Amino acid sequence: MATHTFPGATLPGRASIGAAARARTTAAPERRPAHDNVRARHRAATRVGLLGLVHFVNDAYSCVLTALLPAVLPALGLTIGAGGVLTATYQLVSAVLQPVVGHLSDRRGMGWPIWVGLGLTALGSSVVGLAPTFPVLIACAAVASVGTSLFHPVAAATVGRLAPDEGRGRWMGLYETVGWAGTVVGPLVIGLTVGWAGPAGTWPIVLPALVLVLALTRLAPSPTATVAPSTPVAETAPARAGRPTRLLAFLGVFTLVGSLRAWTYSAAALFLPLLGSEVGLGASGAAHLLTVFLAAGALGSLACGSASDRLGARRVVAGALALAVPLGLGMILVEPRGLGLFAFAATTGFLLTGAYTGLTVAGQRRLPDNTGMVTGLNVGLTTGLGGLAVIPLAALADDVGLRTALAGALILGPLLALVIWLPAGRTPHRPAPSG
Repeated sequence: MATHTFPGATLPGRASIGAAARARTTAAPERRPAHDNVRARHRAATRVGLLGLVHFVNDAYSCVLTALLPAVLPALGLTIGAGGVLTATYQLVSAVLQPVVGHLSDRRGMGWPIWVGLGLTALGSSVVGLAPTFPVLIACAAVASVGTSLFHPVAAATVGRLAPDEGRGRWMGLYETVGWAGTVVGPLVIGLTVGWAGPAGTWPIVLPALVLVLALTRLAPSPTATVAPSTPVAETAPARAGRPTRLLAFLGVFTLVGSLRAWTYSAAALFLPLLGSEVGLGASGAAHLLTVFLAAGALGSLACGSASDRLGARRVVAGALALAVPLGLGMILVEPRGLGLFAFAATTGFLLTGAYTGLTVAGQRRLPDNTGMVTGLNVGLTTGLGGLAVIPLAALADDVGLRTALAGALILGPLLALVIWLPAGRTPHRPAPSG
């Protein structure tokens, strides 16, 4: 019988079968890297989830000191000024230590600050109610501050390294949002504990942290772990070839912008409850106003982090700062007493906190080999400087009035930050693709 063949067709002879088998054998390894990359990203997501849980717990403990002050100060016969010294001690230790810890982590790849930091934060916070004297109370605040200063730069830098470059903003936004949730839950737990056992009975709250610390000694991700970026390294790590003067200039801009943002945020958080009382909301309504401001900030962190992946972190920071001026002034100029005041407070908190997350993402992308130091600057130094700068603003408010002082912060802080931030973005930091 004759054998018919069709145009373009070949009979499956022994030689062609062998060739096809060899082709499949040689093609299989080409699919393996993509599969391995997916598995690596799944592992990275699991590790980031674990760090998010630890972030939630750590930030819940970090609010214990402030939540216990109304009960601890009268018990020790201390004044509000003593409470200010405690808060200043906590912020000062954090401002100085976090950039240093971040830098050492970048150079040495330390992972232990994650679990040691959580342990110290929980230990220092849980024994505040047992402090018999003011010096011991200061020591408790210092231990807690050292703990959170060890944890934050290393954990956030690890998240930045684990996240794929095109999704770093979203991952960082989720991580920060979980931390903000901890600051809301922490005071609620302390309030219930104090109501049940009194200030001296809060020490058992350290036990959950100790269990988590033991788990972290085995499960904590390495701070040097990474996920291969989707874009070439040369396009995402320009700082490696940058001149030291340019790097120092960027760090200066980064610190100034972060400090101005933190100053505006701290001023709004301080003055908002007072503004609420001034417009007739009462003590409960004023507290709710501050809660709305803080809770909206958590959403802003998530939204602006995700937007940083699509629009670029620099644009997100600039847009958030620019919008914060008119929307923040709405709280003062419109003088609403109902939902309007809460809406303006929510949008202001949303934007100012979103700018914080955008700054973190911008810094980590600009300095991929120094993510710990950049994170420590934004979480520690700029936040501490901004908080300390509120002290003279509060004194000024006694002379010029609450509304004038708050308006000054809402105008000067974001606008000065924009003046510094926008020119810095004109210098391209991504090299032209080769070839």
